[in-house]
Amino acid sequence: MAKSPAQTSNYHKSSILIETILKAEQAWGIVTGEEQPPNPPAATAGPVAQDQYEEKLSRYLTRHAKAATIILQSSHSCALPPFFFRCPLNNRQKGFRKAAAANGRL
Repeated sequence: MAKSPAQTSNYHKSSILIETILKAEQAWGIVTGEEQPPNPPAATAGPVAQDQYEEKLSRYLTRHAKAATIILQSSHSCALPPFFFRCPLNNRQKGFRKAAAANGRL
């Protein structure tokens, strides 16, 4: 029978570390759903309101992307994202990146 993530030895530590990183990046509320994207201004709002909305939306989307990246990277072989500490790429990833770079795809 397969073990649940909670039964593995480092799940609890990893989940706390990931939560801490997300909080440090001010993205925890996005992950939990407590924070939603900003509401667009009314159609009659002036350009200042539109500019403020676009700036807020840009900051929200940046934090959303950081949260997604942190979570995605934490699901790979390393418990923490590589920008938190050095996480060596395995040979398959290195080969893929080398081939993609040679084909102009990276």
